[in-house]
Amino acid sequence: MVRLAAGLRFPRHTHHGTEEEVVVLAEKVSIGGAELSEGDYLFNEAGEEHDVFALSDAVIFVSSQKATPLVDPSVDSGAFRLRSMHPTTTAIVANCPRNLSG
Repeated sequence: MVRLAAGLRFPRHTHHGTEEEVVVLAEKVSIGGAELSEGDYLFNEAGEEHDVFALSDAVIFVSSQKATPLVDPSVDSGAFRLRSMHPTTTAIVANCPRNLSG
């Protein structure tokens, strides 16, 4: 699960060697330009690139089996701290800058 504050942009990244599934659990996000609302499902093929923008405070469930490197190496990936909620839970994004572009 990933919690996103309104206005947060997670930089453009790619999913190498694995597909990604996203379910919007609360509110609205834009992923790769596709606007998604609570209850929407998105499937991305392996190798696809996209960014994530929170159109409001939002919670999404993300399933991806491998690392998702940022496309723009100039973006400081260390600015995104991940906090584990439970051993089987992916992560929650916390204390992120709001206006990163990538």
